[in-house]
Amino acid sequence: MVYALTATTLIVLLIGVLLWQEIKDSKLQLLVMLLIASLIADISSLVTIHYFKSNIISYNLFTLVETPLVLFLIGSWISPSKFSNLIHYLSAAFFLFWLFENIFITGFYSAFADYSVLLGGIIVLFVNIIYLYKLSLESYTPVVHLPQFWISASFLIYYSVSTILLTTMGITQSAGPQITNMMSNFHIIVHILTTLLLLKAFRCLPKPSTSLQ
Repeated sequence: MVYALTATTLIVLLIGVLLWQEIKDSKLQLLVMLLIASLIADISSLVTIHYFKSNIISYNLFTLVETPLVLFLIGSWISPSKFSNLIHYLSAAFFLFWLFENIFITGFYSAFADYSVLLGGIIVLFVNIIYLYKLSLESYTPVVHLPQFWISASFLIYYSVSTILLTTMGITQSAGPQITNMMSNFHIIVHILTTLLLLKAFRCLPKPSTSLQ
């Protein structure tokens, strides 16, 4: 399942690179950076699990990178505004909490920064819901024709599932390894599907403008 996720991320990333001009015109460069970070995290996770039997370092580092990239991406669509300023403050708060957890609670090398993941997921959901609401009120075209809508929908589904699974992890683990593995595979499937949903966003990208010579 992890190999399928890595392959999916790579395919979507390559398509994004091929559509770079359209992505740049739509202020979606940070989405490509997010896909690159996700691909690096997937590959490094596979490598560290194979050689060190643990992917804690890869997981914790990606947690630090992922949430700010998602927040800055959404903020770039509405900048400058008070809402984008709030997003920057929330990103800074997340960064400080990540440092606190990894230094004083879990230890960077010894345990997963699950509290940071949970906080990041809640922040992204909060920002995402507000953005989608504002988009539905202010857009002059149907939101389903906007790439930002599909990207936000992808984030909304992924972080909702991740947050639910993380908050119920104790119950899942007490049910035994079989249930735990099933939930882990379910999370990967959701991750694959939400990554593929970005292809719909790419289809909604405006065509690059061409000037007549």
